[in-house]
Amino acid sequence: MVPRSRRRVRWQRRRPQHGSGSQRHYEALVVTAFEIGYGQKHRLQCNALPLGVALQKGVLIAPGACTHHSDMHQRYVGLASEPGAPNEVVITTPPSDKHAPRGIYMLFLLTNHGSVSHAVWVVLQ
Repeated sequence: MVPRSRRRVRWQRRRPQHGSGSQRHYEALVVTAFEIGYGQKHRLQCNALPLGVALQKGVLIAPGACTHHSDMHQRYVGLASEPGAPNEVVITTPPSDKHAPRGIYMLFLLTNHGSVSHAVWVVLQ
């Protein structure tokens, strides 16, 4: 098992949808979800990316409620990110529960080209 602060992410190219132009999309596939705490740094790595594409940042998004019109828990939390090598990024979780309440979030990674990964479920504790 990979230590909590070092998860491997595998990126793969997918075909653009009809009418989306020549923009390339890359998806991250992560095997397992993990727990993260407040004020911690986590180094996230992926396999080699194409030339000119690098991981840029990570974000947390709380899942929405599918049974309600309005969901007061829905939120976007930008994470402090430090790009490392082209295939890694160091993210820092929020400093306290005042910035992001405890709970389940989806972690997305973004590249410098604006491509978004698949979500990884994390538990913020």
